[in-house]
Amino acid sequence: MLNKDEALKYLYLTCVLLFSLPAFSADNDWLKNITGDYEGEIYNDNVMTSAVTSFYVNKEGEVIGTYLIVEDDNDNEPGILTNLRVIGENSVSMTWIDKYGQGTLNVLFSEDFDAFTGFWGTETVYVNLPWYGER
Repeated sequence: MLNKDEALKYLYLTCVLLFSLPAFSADNDWLKNITGDYEGEIYNDNVMTSAVTSFYVNKEGEVIGTYLIVEDDNDNEPGILTNLRVIGENSVSMTWIDKYGQGTLNVLFSEDFDAFTGFWGTETVYVNLPWYGER
């Protein structure tokens, strides 16, 4: 039986492999299914912190997003999600930007697009910090 650290490493490696797969088709119409709000958590400041992640289509027809990290002291931190690109079936990679910096977020959506599991990082922190949400 795997211990917690081994299980997390296995999950992480599985996600890395999934995120590195090429898109299965040139048709990315499924992206319209990710629009909406997802409530969840982001690993932030050494704890899982409540967050709302939203995806929408802008006037240029691009899928972009926003997120709001809900701090305990009610000092909510907003951010944007941009440069979204398909990296596999139901999976995307994008850039997150907020007042603390920017980095990469890789996301895998459930088959019904009602939830996602992701990992984020910065230039100095490898993309392995959890970020998830569900409708």
